[in-house]
Amino acid sequence: MTDTPTWTLTDTKNRDDTGAPHQITGPPARLIPYLDGPVRNDLRTAQATTRLDQLITAYRNHDIDCARHLGPVLAIYTEAVRNEDT
Repeated sequence: MTDTPTWTLTDTKNRDDTGAPHQITGPPARLIPYLDGPVRNDLRTAQATTRLDQLITAYRNHDIDCARHLGPVLAIYTEAVRNEDT
């Protein structure tokens, strides 16, 4: 049995009314639509689009190390949520 990781995505470019960065927590597959929607819509260069495509691939592959490396260029920070049951 493979455990699906739970991650928190923090987008420091998109903020709420109080100025807090947008955050979502869930399995990587649930976070990808946010990356492929609002984040992609904010991109202005081909280089940023390529970086986002690489970040989405890292999410699909559950590769948090790669996601942590690629994301900050896009103001996206990824952290694993510790599973208290393990």
